[in-house]
Amino acid sequence: HDSESTAADEFQKKFKFNLIKKFQCLNGLMLKQENRTLLNEIYTELYITEGDSGDVNKKHEVKRIEAAFRRNPTEDTPIKCSDIFKPLPEQDKPIRRVLTKPLSEHDEEPIRNVVTKGVAGIGKTVSVQKFVLDWAEGKTNQDVHLIFPLPFRELNLMKDQKMSLVELLHVFFNEMKEMEIS
Repeated sequence: HDSESTAADEFQKKFKFNLIKKFQCLNGLMLKQENRTLLNEIYTELYITEGDSGDVNKKHEVKRIEAAFRRNPTEDTPIKCSDIFKPLPEQDKPIRRVLTKPLSEHDEEPIRNVVTKGVAGIGKTVSVQKFVLDWAEGKTNQDVHLIFPLPFRELNLMKDQKMSLVELLHVFFNEMKEMEIS
């Protein structure tokens, strides 16, 4: 290992440790030992499907939930939260992109976007929290070097501020400032 690689490994180790502390309890709340809820103890898999089921209509959330239960099960392919970035059946490679790789118009590797959507309270945020926790604990997706979970609630409050991605990451991840990553 050269010194740059060792520094990157140390950063990743510290970063994962901090994510575990942040996400091990439901909604990141570290209450008194006897009152805390560990995510790994209470998490149940959501019914996550590939494809697009249309926009979420907030006016008729209950009807949409009922319709989802009546829908023909062959219409959707259920997948586990930890598998959302795995190749689709027709693909033979993972659907991840190395950010240092130059992109060109002729790049044939598909980019997979994962959008979590659904009615309020269905568990989208908790599923993302579980995905990050499993990665940080070394259980899944270990070919991913870093995950930066950016909370949309807080991002929406910052929408009028102009900043670079690095500045944004410094806001949410203090350890990046400490390690002088820029």
